[in-house]
Amino acid sequence: MAKFDLAAKLKEAASNLNTPGAEQIEYLPFELLDPDPDNFYSIDGLNELADSIATVGILTPLRVRANGGRYTITSGHRRRAAVQLLIDSGEDWSRGLPCIVDRGESTPEWEELKLIFANRQRVKTSAELSREAERTDELFCALREKGYDFPGRMQEHVAQALGVKASKLKRLHAIRSRAQKYVLDAYDTGKINESVAYELSQAPKDLQKMIIVQMRHANRPLSELTAEQVAKITDARNNMANRGCYFNKNVRCAYVNVRMDEALRRRFRGSKVGNCQKGGCCKGCSALAECEACCEKMEWEQQKAMADRERRRAEIEKTAEELRAKKQQADAEAAEICAEIWARIKKAAEASGVELENVLADLCETQSDIDQALRFIDGSEEDYGFAAELLASELEFLADRLECSTDFLLGRTEDPQINEGGDQKAGTWQTGTPKKKGWYVAKVSRLGEKTGAPMLLLWGDNGWSVAGGAATIHSSYTIEMWSRIPD
Repeated sequence: MAKFDLAAKLKEAASNLNTPGAEQIEYLPFELLDPDPDNFYSIDGLNELADSIATVGILTPLRVRANGGRYTITSGHRRRAAVQLLIDSGEDWSRGLPCIVDRGESTPEWEELKLIFANRQRVKTSAELSREAERTDELFCALREKGYDFPGRMQEHVAQALGVKASKLKRLHAIRSRAQKYVLDAYDTGKINESVAYELSQAPKDLQKMIIVQMRHANRPLSELTAEQVAKITDARNNMANRGCYFNKNVRCAYVNVRMDEALRRRFRGSKVGNCQKGGCCKGCSALAECEACCEKMEWEQQKAMADRERRRAEIEKTAEELRAKKQQADAEAAEICAEIWARIKKAAEASGVELENVLADLCETQSDIDQALRFIDGSEEDYGFAAELLASELEFLADRLECSTDFLLGRTEDPQINEGGDQKAGTWQTGTPKKKGWYVAKVSRLGEKTGAPMLLLWGDNGWSVAGGAATIHSSYTIEMWSRIPD
């Protein structure tokens, strides 16, 4: 039996690839160079490589093997593809491409191994590396059947050939050997990473398919899936499969797959999952009323849960309807109050001959606010609060600009020029001495300084005072103007 010295062969391959000058370089026509059909490495970054070749040429010759009158590429698929771009753009490559022709006797398996060895140093995706490992293992097995002897463990030879750790190879082998087809497709196309693919490969194959399918049905990108999520889902499924039936502890749950499929459907759509998420029983499940895959033994309990849900919905709808009615009533009352305020503002402006739009211009920040206020005034739009807020914050300003009393704006008198008392000077703010005891808003200055913010004062037998009449204001304060407020 022939002895296969893997270390020597690898050394020889590496030497041949790294020292092309020691071998004869031939320039072969581009049209005679064929890609290896067994090449599974991606060919990318061609534009950058084509620019480099156009500038400095092909620095490393391609390695090819004779195949009748043509040549099959062992190493250099990207270089050939880059030259194809240059030819398509009009460059002349009739001189041919620099190649080293391997004319030694070999087997198809060894030629493919050399292709793998030639790509040993290139950066690969995890999926590419796993396919490479799978194929390398198959090639070694084929060589063994042809009489080559491989001492030691096959996995160690594959790891040596690929230049990776045996533990990494074991993980990749688990993905290739145990992952369901949908998982492998997602892994090979880069939609899921190695960690997710490995975690999925540890789950039952029916669960693997459920996860991928339900993610797609929910229009969720598979890239969102994490290894932690898959581990939790797998644990829940295993807990459910090992759980004894609620009615008979000696019987395992017979609805594992149906319930898990429904749980995944809900999970990936953002719906309530219930007990399935932790592998629990349908008994007492919080999502029982909405579930379409509950245990048939729980149908009576599901009907009860559905009835409770409908009752709660009815209660919620009733409460919502009551709140809507209250809001409508409050809006109607607010609109009525605001309409009365705008009517008084309009009446005061007409009585004093003041241009109402000029008053609004001083109160509103934008023209759109002015236009809206005018619509409130003419009744073409209902106001639910703006007029009340305006009156509360700008009562003094409105009374001054409209030359009317605050009593009129507040609805205490129907004549814009007369206060509620009738015997006091007309106008919003009064001077002199009030005739009635009570609370007033007063403008106060100190020692001839500018009038400050309005103060709330009490007029009584002892004159102006604060704090319920217990403290008379200091003599240094002067009451400039005042306006009585409701009792």
